Amino acid sequence: MACAPVAAVLASVTACAAPVTAPPFPPSPAAVATLRPVSFATIPGWRADDQRSAWEAFLKSCAALGSQPAWGEVCTEASALAPAEAGAVRRFFESRFTPYQVVNPGGSEHGLVTGYFEPLLRGSRTASGPYRYPLYGVPDDLLVVDLSDMAHGSAMNTTGQAGRPFTPHYGDMIQSWADVQYHPMWMDEADISAHAEGILVLAPPAGPQ
Repeated sequence: MACAPVAAVLASVTACAAPVTAPPFPPSPAAVATLRPVSFATIPGWRADDQRSAWEAFLKSCAALGSQPAWGEVCTEASALAPAEAGAVRRFFESRFTPYQVVNPGGSEHGLVTGYFEPLLRGSRTASGPYRYPLYGVPDDLLVVDLSDMAHGSAMNTTGQAGRPFTPHYGDMIQSWADVQYHPMWMDEADISAHAEGILVLAPPAGPQ
């Protein structure tokens, strides 16, 4: 008899605590940029540029693209064409290609685009003319790589080899960086195995998959 009130209280608590399921939020539409065909006349500086600077690069690209069906005809035509002036190159591109403008999903034309480029900076070992500003050192995180000998490169990180604090390698390059000393950058499998502190082996779980 003493258990009946307790059971009634538990039943009431369970009934009051029943979860309420909220309706799911509709998925947000993915914001994907679209491509809009435009005319060459809308490209800023198109008429003022000398398209001959792009002609040699295009012909080199055709060495790889020419075997593809989508590029075969235009690359064959380009290889037979020997334009001597910028106007001929411009007319070729205008007759065989269509430029596209990247626009936002809503149609606006302004946005943020991430791009990469390789700057080409000219320097001189002696001060003269435009070379007036000296370089007193190399970049803090310089990588020295000889493409003909990839196994014997060197590198430097301004703090250490690991990005996790409180690990031995988090700051193991600070003194070397201060002394402008570089560490070997192991690229060869034998060198990596010889200097590895540990090897992680991933194996599939046992049993049927």
